[in-house]
Amino acid sequence: GFAAKAIAVYNKISRVEPNSIKVSERLAELYKLKGSVIEARSHYSTLAEHYRKTGKSTEALAIWEQIALLDTENTSVCLTMAEEYQREGRKSEAARILSEAGNRFSKQKRFDEALQSFRRALDILPNHLETLKGFAEAKFLAGNAVEAIAELEQLLEGTPHNRELICLIAELQIRLKNTAEAEKLYIRLVEIDPASYPKLVELAGVCYAENDPDASVRLLTIASERMLAGGEIAEFSETLEKVLADLPEHLGALKLMVRLSTWRRDEDGFRDSLQTLAEAARKAENTEDERFALSQLVMVLPPETEYAGRLRELNAFYGFDDDEVTESLFDKKFLDKANDVAQTANGEAGELNAAEIHELIEAGAEIEILAPTENGDTREAVLPAGIEGRLPSTPEETEEQRLNKECESIRFYIESGYGELAEKAIEELTVDFGERPEIQMLSEYLVSQSAAEIIADEWEGGNQPAQPNGNSHSGNGNTFDDFRNELGLDECEAGSSDDFETHFNTAIAYKEMGLLEQAIHEFQEAASIVKPNDGSRCFFGCANLLGHCFLEIGKPNLSVVWYERALETHELSDEERMALWYELGLAHEAGGEADTAADFFEKVYAENINYRDVGERVRAVSMAG
Repeated sequence: GFAAKAIAVYNKISRVEPNSIKVSERLAELYKLKGSVIEARSHYSTLAEHYRKTGKSTEALAIWEQIALLDTENTSVCLTMAEEYQREGRKSEAARILSEAGNRFSKQKRFDEALQSFRRALDILPNHLETLKGFAEAKFLAGNAVEAIAELEQLLEGTPHNRELICLIAELQIRLKNTAEAEKLYIRLVEIDPASYPKLVELAGVCYAENDPDASVRLLTIASERMLAGGEIAEFSETLEKVLADLPEHLGALKLMVRLSTWRRDEDGFRDSLQTLAEAARKAENTEDERFALSQLVMVLPPETEYAGRLRELNAFYGFDDDEVTESLFDKKFLDKANDVAQTANGEAGELNAAEIHELIEAGAEIEILAPTENGDTREAVLPAGIEGRLPSTPEETEEQRLNKECESIRFYIESGYGELAEKAIEELTVDFGERPEIQMLSEYLVSQSAAEIIADEWEGGNQPAQPNGNSHSGNGNTFDDFRNELGLDECEAGSSDDFETHFNTAIAYKEMGLLEQAIHEFQEAASIVKPNDGSRCFFGCANLLGHCFLEIGKPNLSVVWYERALETHELSDEERMALWYELGLAHEAGGEADTAADFFEKVYAENINYRDVGERVRAVSMAG
């Protein structure tokens, strides 16, 4: 009632004063209040044109924004605003409104105009995520999804670590039913950011829904390490049980069930799943899987002689050398100890990253081998079933293949803490094969791992290892504590705190020794256990130190990735933010990106001109320009 009466009054005034801006303004607001879009838009347009002609572009843009909000299908106002923003040099606003115009054109199925708007926006801001999403959607709706993927992949070549862009391309591939391509992309994503493994789980669900259980199980296998370490046992078990409910004899799913039982320390479940796997593999005539299951059952159920009998039967029928199964360089030592501890079925999961697991799977590798640690527990490792030479892939194994298998066995035992056994096996391998580069690398790896264990023990005992010059660190503080205090990690309460502490402390020990590749691996493992904004400072500390490590080994582009991840942490202090800007400047400078480096140094300079040597760096950039 009030709005209608007020409109009538102002319309009378308008007839007397047709050019009154105040009257147009009041009428626009009243018509908007009443819900009369056309009339409100007409009066707002009058206001905007008046402000534009009188040089008041800010006021004109504010009115055009009102029109755009009022009339959600109006594309011309968006294009007008974009031109005005560009005239004023406000690039980000111009790109934003052009992207909005593109979205509106898409809804109206005016795809050519939509794509033109999106391209204009991308010319201004080439990697703007929302614009890329709109562009891809318009292409998809227009029936040109393949072209969209090709263009996005070309962009990805320039920014290979762009996680959002990788996800966008993968989502398009899923919509096109190209789950195999999506799988490759998500594996690439997990290599860059291990915490992105839920994408693999999501894709596993898609593959299962599309009747591709093999792909679903393969993806679960790759994600299993992260899921189990992250405490997502229930979700992992639920997904696995769905597959087995429909396909109770799916070998890949059964092998994962063996793994799950081991992780749960479920001795009965472990035996049952091995028995089911052995029977299913026998029906499927999959000799390799059956032999693997039988080889484990022989150890965990020695009284059940039928398993040993069946294993001998397979060996005899297929020509496998039974001595080779039991007398390889490691297994003659391994099986003696394994028989003593196999009944415990306890232990921690050995870890491989997503890329390594995927390579093993692609190569036809199997998983699930139990190996004892020095304290008598069992430890599970994700390894090919024949990797120790116990289950050879073919009867006719070449010398090179045997060497590779034995090298992998030795590496596994080094990582499991079998230093003495590894040393003896390396000696035997040298006798058999002579001086080979592969054996030399194993010797060096053994030395580095042993040194890391020694220094880690000293740290845990509260003792500081001697420095190269023979002097210990000054003061009574522990270097671990120094790092933690510097990075604000005193109150880290990650969900898997023990795992995080182990990886983080090991990484620091490696870094102190100059073993940066090993330090990077451990920091990445620690970072994958926590989340950027879980309320602790754990992820921030890992990301920061990863940035330092990558820069030290001459990979500034990867350093940038982790410093940017560190910036995602909530509630950073001004000092921390400036420090990250400065480090990003150094990383970009090392990567030859002088302009980008200058931008970060100037951001620091604007906040604190006395911060480190930023003043000198800014002056150097100015002189170079």
